[in-house]
Amino acid sequence: MKNIKLVIGLTSFIFCVLICVQSCLISLYISNINNTNFIFSFDFYLGIDILLAGLLVLLSIFDKYSFLLLAASILYLLGGIYSLINKGPFNNQIIWAIIYFIYFMIITFLTINKTKFSDKIKD
Repeated sequence: MKNIKLVIGLTSFIFCVLICVQSCLISLYISNINNTNFIFSFDFYLGIDILLAGLLVLLSIFDKYSFLLLAASILYLLGGIYSLINKGPFNNQIIWAIIYFIYFMIITFLTINKTKFSDKIKD
């Protein structure tokens, strides 16, 4: 279970960098077309969301409770919903929404498994 958390946490950091760079490039492109000022797009905030969720998953490796995993799964769920609601001009949000929902399902499964496992240990 620690390996799964480690992989999800590290790939979240990689996706954060990809999302933030993509967000900046899209914002530059749009601002050049419209001759407006540079404004961060919504993708940048999704990158920060996946960064925080990945950090919570990595910190949950050392936590004996499942609060951090629960918070990370909520962040992944919110990120997926926001990705579906706020489609960009290039429809790349669907890819990020799928990744968010996959991570949400994996983290939720790990949280449920951890809770069941800890209940068996207590009995």
